[in-house]
Amino acid sequence: MVTIRRKTGRLPASRGRGRFTETMIRGASRREPPVSVSPPEAAPRPAPLGFWQLWKRLQRAGNRPYLVASLLLVLFAVTVLLQTYQAAPVPPGFDSADWTQRSYGFVGLPHPPVMAVGSPYVYPPLIFPFLGILARLTQSALFPGFIFASLMLVGFGLTTIHLSRRLLATGPAQVGFVAAALLNGTTLSMLYWGGYPNFMAFLLVNEAFVCLIGFLRTQRRLYAVGMWGFVALTYLDHTLTFALLAAELVFGWLLVSLFERGARRLVFNRGNLAGIALLAGTVAVYTAVTSVQKISHASYLYSNPAAYPLNNIGQIFLPLGSEPAFWPAGAPLYLSVDAAIAVLLISSVLVLVPLLGARWKWPRLVSTEALLAGGWLVTCLAVPVLGWYAHVDTVYNRFLYYLPVPLALMVAVVGDRWILERNAHIVPAGSPIATTPPSAPPEAGRTTRRGTIRSGWGVDVGLFVVVVLLISTVTLPTATRLERIDTGLTHDQFFLQAMHALKGNPQTGSVLAAASVVRWTEALTDRGAYEIGPTWLLFFPWQITNVEETYFALNGQGAITNNEAAFSYSGLGAPGAVPSTPMYSVLYEGINFPVFRVLPSTLNVSVQNGSGTVTRTASLPGGGALQLPDAAGGAQLTFNTAGTTVNETTALGAGGAGWLNFSVNPASGSPVTALSFSLAGFAASTQLVNPSPVTSGSVDGSSLFWNLSAGVGPLPDPVPVSTVATMTPAPSTSALNLAAAVPTATLRFADPVPGAPFHVSLALRTGPTSNPAVQLPRVLNTSSFLASYDIHFVLLPNKPDYLPTAHLFTQGFGFRTFFVNSEWLILQG
Repeated sequence: MVTIRRKTGRLPASRGRGRFTETMIRGASRREPPVSVSPPEAAPRPAPLGFWQLWKRLQRAGNRPYLVASLLLVLFAVTVLLQTYQAAPVPPGFDSADWTQRSYGFVGLPHPPVMAVGSPYVYPPLIFPFLGILARLTQSALFPGFIFASLMLVGFGLTTIHLSRRLLATGPAQVGFVAAALLNGTTLSMLYWGGYPNFMAFLLVNEAFVCLIGFLRTQRRLYAVGMWGFVALTYLDHTLTFALLAAELVFGWLLVSLFERGARRLVFNRGNLAGIALLAGTVAVYTAVTSVQKISHASYLYSNPAAYPLNNIGQIFLPLGSEPAFWPAGAPLYLSVDAAIAVLLISSVLVLVPLLGARWKWPRLVSTEALLAGGWLVTCLAVPVLGWYAHVDTVYNRFLYYLPVPLALMVAVVGDRWILERNAHIVPAGSPIATTPPSAPPEAGRTTRRGTIRSGWGVDVGLFVVVVLLISTVTLPTATRLERIDTGLTHDQFFLQAMHALKGNPQTGSVLAAASVVRWTEALTDRGAYEIGPTWLLFFPWQITNVEETYFALNGQGAITNNEAAFSYSGLGAPGAVPSTPMYSVLYEGINFPVFRVLPSTLNVSVQNGSGTVTRTASLPGGGALQLPDAAGGAQLTFNTAGTTVNETTALGAGGAGWLNFSVNPASGSPVTALSFSLAGFAASTQLVNPSPVTSGSVDGSSLFWNLSAGVGPLPDPVPVSTVATMTPAPSTSALNLAAAVPTATLRFADPVPGAPFHVSLALRTGPTSNPAVQLPRVLNTSSFLASYDIHFVLLPNKPDYLPTAHLFTQGFGFRTFFVNSEWLILQG
């Protein structure tokens, strides 16, 4: 009788392996009951086969076909990427252009001015030398994106294979993990919207975990130094990934330390201490160099207070609507803050508690590798919750992109262990040990001449079906859809024609632009560019200020603001421009929402003369009619009609408070009997002003109620913006037409003493208002803005909706048409 047992004693000491390493790599199998068989009488007694020896034999001989399958998956993923990229001549996404133009400064190429984009060195620098070298080698701003994205995908695939073969013993588990990590739509989507730093960091995370596993298995110092070296590279690549990786490694180490004393002692291993010193030195040197150069750091963790409410943790699963991980795309998933926190915390508990309980009760079944994979997943689930309660101002749906890989790894670890348990009795064929009596035939497909463990054809077929379903229902549809979503007017030949003309124009200067084009404009022309954009996604106060000032510059001649409300004036001398004299708007979380505007064509005075009462439309004189600011710090606009002067003044108070005042001075012998005007909203198609639908309104005596429904950033539900205008005196007549394409409220005020100066005042109050990230200048003058930022070009889509803006700049600021094609219009001034 021969009894086959897993080895429970100490492995032979070699290369510094201690008791902790031996226990860990065997899966802590001391509780496994012996398995008895009855071999032939003459069979010699074999040496026991430990888990680590079995794992090494599998790696050497058992998984080569699966390695080939994993490499074919990498090749397939790159083919899909390049094939979909061919749909447009410009790489998809806008961030990809930002990284490209910033790379120019690292290789001595001309780059946009600092006042437009900041220093090329504000972001962690790791990716930029690679992009810059590609830009120099190809002499193009386009090819680096195509090449770099492909190389990163190859690198991610190879490091994922490396991690799979260090962490998983069986071929099906390795292939399944590689397929899930590489072909899920969420991870792949980052190469379409331009998440280059995030994606490159994934390569470093994989290798950091490879080194951690190697260090725990062998205690070799080189692995520890390598692990912290990859953490240091991640710090130089992407802030958020660095914070997560550090948390993942520390938490994983703590989980292992709960069960293995040796892991605690490894903290003081010389290699580990040297690696920590390497990381600390990297952080210190980078911080010191950028501090001496007075370069601010971009950070995802504390940059913009508006990001906290607008990109709250309830939106963490939002990208799954268009960037699904392992199932077909569906509707965007919005959760309440409480629901999202509950999902994340419950998921963390459901992973962590069974993992620790199983390791405590059945240590043979839960290896150290499983603890590390579980710690990685739990960290990705729990850190967003901790950040939310710590009030970290960041975009919380970014955390979703970190979940697919550890989730796939956790499932692969479980599957890997299941396959090993099914095949625990299989040993190399050269050994006399057998798991069945000699008279019984060997189980088909389970052993080979070389002793390879096979999972059985059923597992392989099931894996093949799952991978095919993932590719057909997720990978291919998502890649095709994302190429379409993340390309558009800025990614076709017409845009390239406009950029070629702009780059070849000998006049220097920056570009004022619309329609999300600035980043590719900067990358393709080396000029600075300014546009209206999502302020809640910006890091630096100067970026947010630029965007908010650009809003008023594209919409008119100038504005006054108290950082929460504004009165702006557009098109005073430009027929066809959006008429607003003025427009009253409020800022909510830094986003400007127009409430209503005074239509100059409706500003009428009723005058008595010999033949009766005549209504005349007030008209603006020539230049100089607008005083911005006036003597009181507000704004004044003067109208004249038949000798009657109408002075309109505006002023702002705390919060969203404002005053719109009219003073009518009648001409001698022409008593004014009434003043009338219309307050108007905006048509839904109006460009640039961010119109919001009017939901309700009414006039009650001296009060006008005007209610909007404002879509605020990515929030799923509109925010009500309510305005009350208290009118003095009360209007004699009023008429509301809120259902029209341009909603209006027409007000008429009777002069109580015809012939005497006549005053009308509207005291405005709107809520809610806020602009937490910046403090805007009180006076915003478009001419000064154009001069200060050296703006000599305006880039607009060649569409009817943008013609009012074109009229504003050609007739109001002296610009002229420089370039036009079927899609784009460039004005030069």
